[in-house]
Parts: sequence; structure tokens; C-alpha cells
Amino acid sequence: MSGTVTDALNYWSRSVPNLPAIDFDGDVVTYSELAGWADGVAHDLASRGVSPGDRVSFLGANSLERAVASLGAMKVGAIAVGFNHRMLAGELTTLVEDCEPKVVYCDEALLPRLEEVQQARNTFSIAVFEKDVRTLRGGDHAKYRTPIVDLDTPAAIVFTSGTTGKPRGVIFTHATIAGEMHEWLLMEPIQQNGLRPVLVLPLFTTAGILWGISRVVLHGGTLFLQPKFEPSEALRILSEEKANTLTGPPILFEQIAKAPGFVDADLSHMVTAHVGGARVPVGLLHKWQARGVALQRCDKYTGRPKSADRRPQCPATKHPNIPTSAGGAESSPKSEWSTLKETTYRHTKPVRSCFADRA
Repeated sequence: MSGTVTDALNYWSRSVPNLPAIDFDGDVVTYSELAGWADGVAHDLASRGVSPGDRVSFLGANSLERAVASLGAMKVGAIAVGFNHRMLAGELTTLVEDCEPKVVYCDEALLPRLEEVQQARNTFSIAVFEKDVRTLRGGDHAKYRTPIVDLDTPAAIVFTSGTTGKPRGVIFTHATIAGEMHEWLLMEPIQQNGLRPVLVLPLFTTAGILWGISRVVLHGGTLFLQPKFEPSEALRILSEEKANTLTGPPILFEQIAKAPGFVDADLSHMVTAHVGGARVPVGLLHKWQARGVALQRCDKYTGRPKSADRRPQCPATKHPNIPTSAGGAESSPKSEWSTLKETTYRHTKPVRSCFADRA
């Protein structure tokens, strides 16, 4: 394989065609079905004039169509860009001006908002998930011949929240994504096709395009994608469906720990549980450790573990007063485990300027 996400998708569709690739709230799509569906989206995007290097953006809640459209864009060689569907028209206009997408997909319910953006910045065409992606499912689509791309070219852009200023685009290349996922594999003793993560976070975040879609497809696993976070349902998937990894902020783990049945749940099959975005209270570490799970702190953009919690038994439970590099007394102590060189970079100038630099 070349190392791209779509190359891996094509490989698994041939070698394990009937293996579930995405389980969206009980609606299952196999690797064969996923690859064919993404081919259909890729052909449709090409007919809209999308070519390698163009940006394709997505505005909508978690859905199968949202995930498939991202893979279809990658098959064309375009760059997948997630937009926060909670943003207002003015905020979305800023993102459009920054990354200059050729096509923007949206949920039908968000169409009026996106049309308002288009009136202010008429530089893109609109596609609707329900009409332009859902209808392609199960079709007899010819395989899309994905162009050979330089692995150093961008594959995805994730915008920061903008809570501390104007949102900035974090650009991930094909090599970055493959490198991050292969390093992740080094710390997860999971057999081939055995990765089974639960994703309850939005697809427009790093958790969606990297930790969720890309990570699962590159490793040939099964993604349990949820439309939204429901603690009881997340616990059911972890315990009954034997999902073996979960990533999110501490509040996610706190809410699951409060769900009925948690104290009796056997979660010892879980391989990793990554926590990012805030310090982890020692009490929360104890609750999950009692269920056989050691929470591990990770970087919110790469998903890789930070300098803490990389040992089998979380040392924070034994040494709660040792501060981490973030200065938190209620987090795990620093370990000697080191990571590869950071390959993700955040731009302090507009995304469009970065692509102009490449021209």
C-alpha cells in the first residue's frame, strides 16, 4: 500500500470485503460496501469539477453519509475539511474565505444557513448529504482511479474551535496521518482487523477524521460511530459489542461512569482509553481502573499519548501528587516514554496562504 487512507480502504475491501467497517448506531456498512459507496461519491465530485488539491468541506452532524463523503473526497485527491455545524453563517463564511472549498456538503436541515454563506461568498457549490450521498449507497459504481499523490501533500484540515481567537487550520498530510496511526499501533497490542473504537465526538474534529475514520480504515478495524453522545449507549457498545478503545475528554468518561450498570460492567477487554483536553481527576482514574481500564492522557490533535500514563497500571493512582508537565496535581506523573517527532503543524496564517505557497 502507498500509505494513504483510500489505498488502505481499497486493500481491505478486497481482503476482508464482508468485515464491518462502520457501524452507525446499528446501521452496518462493510468494507466492500464502503469502498463502492466512496467510489460513487468520488465520481460525483469529479463531475462537479473537483480535482486533486481542491478542498471539499463538510457541514453536518455525525452520519454515515458524512463519513463516506470524506473518503470520497480523499479518493479524488481532494483535501477533506470539517466545518463545525454549530457555527453561524458569519463564522462559516470566515472558514470558507480561509480554506476556499470547491464543494461544501451539508445536512438538508443546514442548507438555509449554507446558502446564506454562499450569498456572502459565492465561490463554492453546495451538495446535500441526504440527496447527493445517501442515494449513491448500494449503486454499481465503477472503481475510481485515485491519482498517485505525494505523501507530503495535505489530506485533511481540522479547524480549531476559535474560542481564543479566529479559528486556525491544522493541516494533516498523508504522511502525517499514516505516521500518527502507525505510531498509535505501536502502543495498542491489537491484532490485524481487531481495532474496534467507539466514536461519540463530532466528525469535524481531529477525533473524527483522524482518530475515527483514518485510524480505523488504515488498520482495517470497525468503527462504532454514534450520532451523538449517550452515556448508556456508549457503555452498552463497550460492554456488549466489545469495543476495545475509546477517546475523549474527561467529562465523557465521567458521564459513562455515572451510567446505570457501569459498576458491574466488565471492560477488561478494552486495550486503550485515551483522555485529552483536561486533567483527569484521580477519582475518575480509580473508577475506570476498577473496571479493568487505565485511562491515558493524549494530545488533542494527534491522539498520541502525552508524557503520562504510558504504563500498564496508571501510576497516578499511586502518586497522585506528582504534577505533570501541565502542572496538574491530579494527573499522572511524567514517564520516560518518548514519542516520534511531532509532524502535525498549526498555521498562524490563513490556510489559503499555505496553498498559495505551494503553487
